[in-house]
Amino acid sequence: MDRKHFSKIQCDEHYHPKKKTAMALCIALHLDLEQSKDLMARADWAFSPSSKFDLIVQKAIIDKQYDIMQLNVTLFKYTNEILGVYNICGIIFISRIRLEVKAD
Repeated sequence: MDRKHFSKIQCDEHYHPKKKTAMALCIALHLDLEQSKDLMARADWAFSPSSKFDLIVQKAIIDKQYDIMQLNVTLFKYTNEILGVYNICGIIFISRIRLEVKAD
């Protein structure tokens, strides 16, 4: 998340973040589970017990595993998704994950 995006969240009262953005903030801010549920609720989201992606993020929060790179490796391995790609580094990251997953 860049400064512009963060500023939009802070300043625009009509801004509604995507679910993945809210989850990424929970990880970046090292929130515990209750704090994460509160932040998600304030953004009109909740962790879904039927979503493998949500369960993986929730488990990382419970276990206090806030390393976004490792979380993205796990997410990609089990769901083929990550918490966000905003630039060329993300494309390189996905390529690296694909190589790691194939090696397993």
